[in-house]
Amino acid sequence: MFGKLKLLIIPLLFLVVGIYTLPHYGVNWDNPYHYNRGQSYLRYFLTGQKDYQGIPAFNITPCTSGNLELLTKCNDKITRRSYYQYDLYNFEYWLKNDSGHPPLND
Repeated sequence: MFGKLKLLIIPLLFLVVGIYTLPHYGVNWDNPYHYNRGQSYLRYFLTGQKDYQGIPAFNITPCTSGNLELLTKCNDKITRRSYYQYDLYNFEYWLKNDSGHPPLND
């Protein structure tokens, strides 16, 4: 009985802390925003390209699912694309609409 109760302590503590800190600003609120921004700046710094032209759209298939067992059966050339390479939020968008802190911490 006590062993099963002991397993609930950490999840319940995590839940209580999560609910208590919910109204406070935290990195979890704006992470997708920063990931999109950071991905576009990273692409510009590494390739000099301001958009995601030339990269196929993100499609989930058995070959791109991340399942290693399925991946070994795929003979197609796999083009990897980050989930955060959103075509509308490319470097040109951020150049026009960027405000706040510098992008290097993204």
